[in-house]
Amino acid sequence: YVLEGSRTILEHSGLHLKWWSRDVRHFCFMHNVSQRGADGKTPWEKRFGGPFGGPLLPFGSAVEYLPLEKANDKDKKFGTASVPGILIGYHMNPGGTWPKDFYVLDQTAMDENKDGRYIRPQRVGKLTSIGDVPVFPWSGRDTTPHVQCLMKKAATR
Repeated sequence: YVLEGSRTILEHSGLHLKWWSRDVRHFCFMHNVSQRGADGKTPWEKRFGGPFGGPLLPFGSAVEYLPLEKANDKDKKFGTASVPGILIGYHMNPGGTWPKDFYVLDQTAMDENKDGRYIRPQRVGKLTSIGDVPVFPWSGRDTTPHVQCLMKKAATR
């Protein structure tokens, strides 16, 4: 279940296979906060006594976030403070509590790096999704031979 779901959302996001571990964590987290059991409660509700209080955003979706570093560039100083990014997960504290932080990849750095294999995730506290319907800026962009092979195998099943 976890392996199939994780493969599906990684392929849908279009991100490089390097991000599989973040993908699996995101899949399991989303399952725990959204899938209701026979008693009508999610695993999150059973553990913490109430529903998850944050936004439910898909892996690989486009977001706008506030970077932690201050802008030194004059153009950025008077422009918008948020920058485009790609959500790759939620930060969790030991014990499973959520400090309201997310992990994102910088969209500009991703575009410059071709496939995003050498980008370091940023932990950020504030972000917003772009639009009402999730947008996946890297969907359809990954052309690595391994991903193409997996997609061909999945299509023949």
